[in-house]
Amino acid sequence: MVRVADDGRGGAAERPGSGLAGLRRRLEALDGRLVLDSPAGGPTAVEAVLPCGW
Repeated sequence: MVRVADDGRGGAAERPGSGLAGLRRRLEALDGRLVLDSPAGGPTAVEAVLPCGW
């Protein structure tokens, strides 16, 4: 699991053709998931979760 957060204004949205949409496709191809939390007023947090083969 990797989580990245900022101290910006928030309001990020996943749109077709955006970097976030591409990231979601790549993660899902590996049985992972993307969690986006970006309320208006911020902050934005993006979490990428990949399964572990342990």
